[in-house]
Amino acid sequence: MASYRYARGGFEVESDWPLPGLASPVGPLQGSRGHVSIRRGDTPDEIPHAVRLDSGTQILPDQMLFSHPRFGRFWVRGGEEVIVTPATADGGLGELGPFVLGAGFAAICIQRGQLLLHASAAAVDGRAVAFAGPKGAGKSTLLAALVQAGCPPMADDLCFIEPVAGALPRLWPAPGRLRLKPDSAQALGLDAGPAADREVSGSGKLELPLDALACPDAMPLAAVFILRLADICAPRIEAVEGPAAIADLAQQLFRPHFVLPMGALASLMPRLAQTMGGGLRILRLAAPRRYAALPQTLAAVNGVMRA
Repeated sequence: MASYRYARGGFEVESDWPLPGLASPVGPLQGSRGHVSIRRGDTPDEIPHAVRLDSGTQILPDQMLFSHPRFGRFWVRGGEEVIVTPATADGGLGELGPFVLGAGFAAICIQRGQLLLHASAAAVDGRAVAFAGPKGAGKSTLLAALVQAGCPPMADDLCFIEPVAGALPRLWPAPGRLRLKPDSAQALGLDAGPAADREVSGSGKLELPLDALACPDAMPLAAVFILRLADICAPRIEAVEGPAAIADLAQQLFRPHFVLPMGALASLMPRLAQTMGGGLRILRLAAPRRYAALPQTLAAVNGVMRA
């Protein structure tokens, strides 16, 4: 059976299936944070004594079982492996793939005590900038606009953060594929051509490729902008400091509902505080809802990054 090798978020990933959008490293992965295996195998119907988050997700501190009624199941164990039972006739990952790389990879990292943000990120002048916020806040749209302006993409939707004592935290590249609402893609001129494919069934989004090799290594994360769309004429940016900044950042964790049943809260809070210790800036960004105001918003972000 063929085996595929990738890099994602600083981890070496070995998979029984091809994983579109991930980078295939040449030679040893520098600064590897560990090895993750995604392999074919049998998965249980249930995990005894697990917490049931919903009809398809069961969790223990060292395990997570995800079941989809049409796409199949996968079982995350010990922060090291994802065992997958696809439901497709050809045994391929099919539309289970985004769940494996989303919820599955999140479970792997939380089991390892790693810090994940629900954010998109790009490199600006040799440092990373991340855009966090609730669903629909415009994270991917701002990333797409920065990429069009020549900034290398680092992540869409899921950011891998590594605290560094006394310095800016590092953001590991994991660009994957860019998911945009059709109106956002149209406003940015990205809705035409064979690259714009539908995402998981029923999502209503377009999926576009990002350059997986644009940023081959981690970069210092200089700022996290927490987005909200507002009926305003010009973007407004407000710096947040101290305990309020840590609280704001904690609200941007990826898959936060996994954290408590996995017993990870006690390890993640000190890591959040350490992330703030090296000068990382947390900023609240209120952006106009109009696509025509995107250049203003980008100018405001670039002004903060270059100050």
